[in-house]
Amino acid sequence: MGKGIIVVDTPENCLNCGCKLCFDRSYYCGAKARFLDDWEFDIRNERPDWCPIKPKNDEWIPAEEKMPKDGELVWVTEYGKVKRAYYAGETKLGRVFVQTDGWHKIIEEKNVSAWQPDYIPEPYIGKETQKEKRQ
Repeated sequence: MGKGIIVVDTPENCLNCGCKLCFDRSYYCGAKARFLDDWEFDIRNERPDWCPIKPKNDEWIPAEEKMPKDGELVWVTEYGKVKRAYYAGETKLGRVFVQTDGWHKIIEEKNVSAWQPDYIPEPYIGKETQKEKRQ
């Protein structure tokens, strides 16, 4: 069976998510099929890392609006070029990203115009792979 994509607004937190269901006084994530525990994270202000609803790849976040979490792997736009990096946060050099192409080049925050979360795509499933799955 092939996979499809449903385009929905990416919620800022679980409380504003269309997939959230309420049972008695508990919240349930219909997208992930699990209960939302207040002790695990703040459903009013956060969206957990395990949330299956991810921003589309073409949604760049301007650096002046918001920065990623420390250590988060992201795509950045530096001088019009897209690079993969992780956000190192506050360092002796100021707030920086570290490029992950093997050289670990420092990218100063002031040079980054926008960023977006890193996505690992699903593996390609060709005709040979589909035949193997059936057997």
